[in-house]
Amino acid sequence: FLQTGEMSMTVLGRKFANGAIYVENSGPFYFSPQTGKIDMRVEHRLVRLKFESNTIDGNFEMGRLVITSEFGDERP
Repeated sequence: FLQTGEMSMTVLGRKFANGAIYVENSGPFYFSPQTGKIDMRVEHRLVRLKFESNTIDGNFEMGRLVITSEFGDERP
């Protein structure tokens, strides 16, 4: 990110891709331009990321988004 001001990221996900319409929210996780990396553990099969900025004159440009994923261990 090239950003001015603080931003938040919320992880929106479903436990099953074809399951119920219910979407779980994890976060928000707040970060600033000095934040190097956001560490979290969230288990979903279908994931969306929502970025928000509520800073006056805030601005951001996003490059490549990198996510490291692993097999989870949660079973219903």
